Amino acid sequence: MASPVVQESLKPVVNYIPRYMLFDKNGTLVEASTYHPSDGEKLHQQLRERLQLR
Repeated sequence: MASPVVQESLKPVVNYIPRYMLFDKNGTLVEASTYHPSDGEKLHQQLRERLQLR
């Protein structure tokens, strides 16, 4: 459902769907492959580390 421009820009990063990616508040890609929401604490820890949260 993304525009052709967005699809093209993500080709080097997205090689399968669904894909969970993490972007910071500025829209910069921080992690190209995050844990799934069902992974609970693993995902929470990854978010804290990648976004430098406490």
